[in-house]
Amino acid sequence: MMTKLTANDGHAESELHAEAWAGDVDGVARVLDSGFDVNWQDSIGETALFGAVAWAENAVVVLLLARGAQVSVQNNEGWSPLHWAASHGGVDMIDLLVAHGADAHLADHAGAKAIDIARRYGKGDRVARLKMLMGKRSRS
Repeated sequence: MMTKLTANDGHAESELHAEAWAGDVDGVARVLDSGFDVNWQDSIGETALFGAVAWAENAVVVLLLARGAQVSVQNNEGWSPLHWAASHGGVDMIDLLVAHGADAHLADHAGAKAIDIARRYGKGDRVARLKMLMGKRSRS
């Protein structure tokens, strides 16, 4: 029987994290259907959405967002899922997160935005997309 965690009690990760990181859409749905909190944060402040984004599990990301995952949640370092998409994901993941309300201007605790992370990791396609998205928001 799965233990229902509703707040971080020092656990490194949850069953939801494991299913999301594995890209198991059915497993994620099963855990969420059992009443598990989609926004539960692990010991470093990351929700299952972080892992799904980092491993480019688009179908899992879509499911988590549909079930209420907070798109601009920040971990203990201030990184959001968009920061992870900038470093490990792709342009399609960036577009998906921004379409669901991710803030491209959100900075981590060191002041780095997702675009800065993309530059740091030499991800030119992501830099270009984030620059375009940030410009759109500035003009709105």
